[in-house]
Amino acid sequence: MGFWEFLTKKRYFGSVLFDWKEPWCYRCRLQGDLWTRLAIVLGMWAAASGLLLFFFVFNTQPNNVILALLLGVGFGLGPGFLFVMNRRDLTGGSITIKPDEILRYRSYVSLSSIGGWCCR
Repeated sequence: MGFWEFLTKKRYFGSVLFDWKEPWCYRCRLQGDLWTRLAIVLGMWAAASGLLLFFFVFNTQPNNVILALLLGVGFGLGPGFLFVMNRRDLTGGSITIKPDEILRYRSYVSLSSIGGWCCR
């Protein structure tokens, strides 16, 4: 066991029978709508970038297209990802099976809060 593995390995009191971490977008892949959700997020990015390009046309010194696309990431892609892909019921987490209980921990981030909960 290397030093980095020693630092990042979870520590438990008592015995752990099984420990598993769900992969990224696991719940969306189970539902079969991952590509639809990604298309919605990219559409929100395109809408925000298009709106910014529309506003840049009326500017006396028009900015370039790259700036509108980069600002579209902040105003469209980021919030769109949080609303569509990272909702509370869709986030992955870690599952720990102990001899007397099953622990499922999930964490999520939204525009208004950062949260996490553990179900026993």
